[in-house]
Amino acid sequence: MSELIGSPQRAAAPRESLAAPPATPLPLSKLHHQLGFGAGVSVFEMVRSPRVNQFRSPWAVKSILKTHVKTTIYGKRLMAEADLLKQMNHPNIVGFRKLTAMTDGRPCLAMEKCGKSLGDMNEERRENGLAAYPKENMLKMMFDISSALDYIHTKAFLLHCDVKSYNVLVNGNFEICKLCDFGVSLPLDKDGKLDQSKGKADYIGTECWAAPEVLLNDSPITNKTDIFSFGLTIWEMMSLVLPHCDYAADESCVTNDSMQSIDGSFIDEPSQTYGTRPPIPDDIDEKEYDDVLSIFLLATEDNPDNRPSAYEIYKYVKKVIGS
Repeated sequence: MSELIGSPQRAAAPRESLAAPPATPLPLSKLHHQLGFGAGVSVFEMVRSPRVNQFRSPWAVKSILKTHVKTTIYGKRLMAEADLLKQMNHPNIVGFRKLTAMTDGRPCLAMEKCGKSLGDMNEERRENGLAAYPKENMLKMMFDISSALDYIHTKAFLLHCDVKSYNVLVNGNFEICKLCDFGVSLPLDKDGKLDQSKGKADYIGTECWAAPEVLLNDSPITNKTDIFSFGLTIWEMMSLVLPHCDYAADESCVTNDSMQSIDGSFIDEPSQTYGTRPPIPDDIDEKEYDDVLSIFLLATEDNPDNRPSAYEIYKYVKKVIGS
């Protein structure tokens, strides 16, 4: 695993300014089944009418909940996410389509529609009595999402702040994985540290995926903070449950609505084990999953300096899978 340490960083590109977003309203009747939800928002599929001799792919539309329209923080997050997505261009980051509003006035963000979230897939797999994912599926997720994280850390100068299984979208049988939900992302400086030059930036994420430096405030928040959460997302593919969750005692803890965010958006009793490395599940063959476990263990080191960068993980996995 020594290949993970000391790999070169790629040069960062300047960020571009944004034009004003389009404002053509989307009719509520176009929205179909719910794809997901989060703090103050929900995501629905929008099936677009075909044009003559032209198929039009569906969109995933994120909108403010009716009950939260007057809570300005959710609207600000949605606008900020739209601004960020419009600037980014990477095959493993969900694509921006349109920033507009519903006919009832609620702001909404239209994005590329992808497959299921990894979190939903984990739940379904567990409910069906299946074991951990095959190693090949884990490596594909790690390859794609480490590439996305490297891009946002070194090109967009962003800390995602909420890396978790529910923010990883999977198309088909792991043909491609994409990172989504940039609503609480924060700026990084050229050294990969949280950029406070334009004012105090508060980290908002989900507690059971949070790194120790977030919870204990004992180290600077850097791009390595996302790496810890990424390590716990790898662990989820082995265990099929949320990190630090006593699912044997409380079956409800495996659902997305039981999670607690750093800003208290979800109400739950915090675990004393948050910010630590969960044990390797008993049914994991450590010899078979040696490459996966090597990255998981390094990514979840207490000391951020001992965690690999996203690029180092990407380079290592690329070598393992021979891509």
